[in-house]
Amino acid sequence: MVLIPFAVFPSSIWYVYVAGIKCMYKQVYYEMVVRVVVLTFRNLLSKGTCGAQMVDLGLPQIIQSLKAQAWSDEDLLEALNQLEDGLKDDIKKLSSFDKYKQEVLLGHLDWSPMHKDPLFWRDNITCFEENDFQILRVLITIMDSSNDPRPLAVACFDISQFIQHHPAGRVI
Repeated sequence: MVLIPFAVFPSSIWYVYVAGIKCMYKQVYYEMVVRVVVLTFRNLLSKGTCGAQMVDLGLPQIIQSLKAQAWSDEDLLEALNQLEDGLKDDIKKLSSFDKYKQEVLLGHLDWSPMHKDPLFWRDNITCFEENDFQILRVLITIMDSSNDPRPLAVACFDISQFIQHHPAGRVI
């Protein structure tokens, strides 16, 4: 198991815990171990902790692959469904346009779930028209002035999503 230094993720110890359990899942496929890991994630999610970290670590994709396997334990299947529903709710919370707008205006672009969610772009594309396309102009400014590759990549991706989803995206 790989431990991540706390200085890298100062938000909480939960990120390290979730990452450690995720590493354990990837190495062991025994049903009992998977059950313990899934139930632990479900309990953590029900307490309102580490939902964002679980989404950041790619747990929704892992849950999908686990659901595709044939499990004999009905409690495990139920826990997988509950965990999937809880993570979907967290993704919706993390994908609000206000949160996106704040991230862009502060210039702290990162690969949060909203950037890659096609539903987010379809539902919120008209919000980009506010304040004479202020968000779009800030994204262009980030592209022009940023030396950090991550915000630069996210800004490029977001502009491509705008062009793809906005009816006049190529003209603006």
